[in-house]
Amino acid sequence: MSIQLLLPQHDQQRKKQREQYLKEMRELYAYQLTYKGNIATINKIPKQQEFSLNYNLHAMAKLLSLLASLPRLILALFKRYPYQTVKDYVFFNEASYPDREFLNNFKQDVYFGLQRVAGINPVLIKGLTTNSPLPENFKAQDVVSLLTQQTYQEALQDGRLYIADYSMLKPLADSLTEVAGYKRYVTTPIALYYRQDNGLLQPLAIQLYATKPTDSTNPIYTPKDDKDWLMAKTYVQTADGTHQELWTHATRIHYVMESIIMCTYRNLDRHHPLFPLLYPHLKYTLRVNSTPLFEPPSPDGKIPSFGKMFACDNDTLVKFMGQGMRTYNFKEMAFPNDIKNRNMEDPELYYPYRDDGKLIWEAIHKFVREYINLYYKSDQDVIEDFELQGWGKEIGGDHKEYSEKEPNCGVPSFPTQFNTINEVIETIGNILFIATGHHSCVHFAQYQYAGYVPNMPFSGYTPPSKNFSKEDEMKLFPPLGTLAVLNKFKPNGMAFYQSFIFSFTNFKVNRIGEYDLKMFDGRPNEIIKKYQADLNEISSKIAKRNQKRTFPYSLMAPKEIPNGVTI
Repeated sequence: MSIQLLLPQHDQQRKKQREQYLKEMRELYAYQLTYKGNIATINKIPKQQEFSLNYNLHAMAKLLSLLASLPRLILALFKRYPYQTVKDYVFFNEASYPDREFLNNFKQDVYFGLQRVAGINPVLIKGLTTNSPLPENFKAQDVVSLLTQQTYQEALQDGRLYIADYSMLKPLADSLTEVAGYKRYVTTPIALYYRQDNGLLQPLAIQLYATKPTDSTNPIYTPKDDKDWLMAKTYVQTADGTHQELWTHATRIHYVMESIIMCTYRNLDRHHPLFPLLYPHLKYTLRVNSTPLFEPPSPDGKIPSFGKMFACDNDTLVKFMGQGMRTYNFKEMAFPNDIKNRNMEDPELYYPYRDDGKLIWEAIHKFVREYINLYYKSDQDVIEDFELQGWGKEIGGDHKEYSEKEPNCGVPSFPTQFNTINEVIETIGNILFIATGHHSCVHFAQYQYAGYVPNMPFSGYTPPSKNFSKEDEMKLFPPLGTLAVLNKFKPNGMAFYQSFIFSFTNFKVNRIGEYDLKMFDGRPNEIIKKYQADLNEISSKIAKRNQKRTFPYSLMAPKEIPNGVTI
């Protein structure tokens, strides 16, 4: 039986019931301050946020699939560290990698460049322009003419130069930790790339400390530096993985969505038209965020499993993630704005995250616009919707100091007041894209790239230096171990820990566009069916694109995208 959906100002008959329902929801979805009173999280996970039986069965099946890797893992435990070859780190399913050549050739520059636009963190790299040239500290202009057919100025004018700058990692690089005799390292690299005629990025130069001047202690590495170039690329990979996990993935997806989920249940009645629209995208995330894998560090300073992959101490980790939220911008980092702001619009650049993402973004916004227009007939309807206004005020706002009387999550630039229908459409559309296409790309690439430790270790285990040897190369990577299975970290458990975690990126229990029609009142049924048809058409279009691509990209194919932010 369908439910009647009404804006609160039009539902005078159920006014008291709505007020009582939201009062109960605020008690059920109550905030709890953790880590020295600085982080607001949910007090207790409500029953409806627990994993479903179907979800648990999928997770158990994937966990059992790891048993096939045990023989290879057991053999690895008897090998002496540092290992002789990167193949010693391959003890899990090899079929999930980007292509069959990756495991044998991941050191090649083409894969290094590919991961900036189609890897786990496709939102950091930016294009250089005459108004935004190379940073002063990074004196790599001569490298362009040395390694390409153009001078620096010619390449800059043609829009062929791109950089990935990890200078924001300085607090982590300044707070390196040592555990059980193993000191772990992360740097603040900056890397320069050149768009080739085939659209792929060619890496040209790397400096490991972007905030320091170029000198003998902070040289610029190029592909002509042999083993040192491989070392420099590995530290870029370490930085990219660190940035992705702590900012792009955890803070700016999982924790942004946690705020939206909490405030949706606390402010929107189940009869509000926006509630069933958002509902499929709100499931399981709170449970995932509250597990030992993703939960914030505890007040006693004990770092959770999530943080144990990284090379910094607990306090630095917390502050860094806080900085990730303060520098986040809900509006400016919305998909099309983000692409434009990073100068990533060149159609000649192979950038499937952008090209396929545009299809998803447009389909979502078309659907959301048609849906919202069913219930909001004028901007005045938006202004008078006090549940919507309370929702926005609690998600956004200034989060300098938490208040129990008027709590807010402080998501930067989230609208605290809605005045037009278009503002509602843009906001809801952005939320749906974050929970579906954006998270899918960031999350499901992890097993492919970071699950293979030599390609992307989250910490280096030997300091960067000139004249790297073969033995030094293998010391970059952590030893293997099994204690991570029990969630008790030891440095020699990191490799298995990573592959264990990323195995869970291979199951999905729902798909974008799936809605329970019983939660609606019948009016949007045809719109939902049309949206699902549009998504199927996009999957077919991406499949055709992949037939022509040198490196197929399926992370934005709707058939591969879940409805919400899970593991």
